[in-house]
Amino acid sequence: MRNLLISLAFLVALGWSSPAQSHIGCGPKEDILRLLEKYEETTVYTAIDHHENLVIVTASQSGTWTILIRGVEDITTLCIVMYGKDFNPSGDRT
Repeated sequence: MRNLLISLAFLVALGWSSPAQSHIGCGPKEDILRLLEKYEETTVYTAIDHHENLVIVTASQSGTWTILIRGVEDITTLCIVMYGKDFNPSGDRT
């Protein structure tokens, strides 16, 4: 699982240059955290990308997941980079 999450976070970080470039949306940290609570997602992985942004991966027991970025310049804003369903921490799809 750790290798899968590291690979996923690395791929996101490679194409990322700033939170303002989010393809899905950015908002106040409190609003984004409330949205994650709605889907009962909790943090499963964090990392620092090559621009020193914080990369956060969240997931729920029901399988929803989200990848977020928090920039160095503005720690009060979170950006949703990707989200989906069917999160499987083992990476096994059989």
